Amino acid sequence: MSPITKNFADARHRCIAEGGDLFPVVNDNMHVKMKEFVNKKRNQLPDYYLDTLYYWVGGKVDASAGANDWEWLSHYQPFDDYTRWHSGEDSIGCSVVDGVNTCDGSEALMVQVEADYAWRAADASDSTEVGYVCLSDCKIGYEWYPQVRRCLRISEEPA
Repeated sequence: MSPITKNFADARHRCIAEGGDLFPVVNDNMHVKMKEFVNKKRNQLPDYYLDTLYYWVGGKVDASAGANDWEWLSHYQPFDDYTRWHSGEDSIGCSVVDGVNTCDGSEALMVQVEADYAWRAADASDSTEVGYVCLSDCKIGYEWYPQVRRCLRISEEPA
């Protein structure tokens, strides 16, 4: 997780470089885990995190499939199996055409802290920069070490 704002591509690149990908919010359990993690960081380091109100997560419009066809970047689950759109309005944040939110394929998913981490679509181009939340591929008890590009478990017990 980072309060340092980046555009979507740079945020995703950073997560991948750290052994994971942007966080896929695919069910209530994942939503609660992400929310608890972000809130914990915001409480521990308020000077760094409290001003960051939006975070990129791992959803994006699949431009090859057409407008409003969302996908998870690192998860097999169909996107529409679980949604948390702000105000219950699908693809909110995309352009409104004839009263319907219509994405053009350049949008990605962010969560809004002040709306209980509800989803919003946002332009994934270089101009939109917000914080981001990664999900590590490390097993429980292991941590990512970028110096060696591996998940390692450091133990204080003799071998």
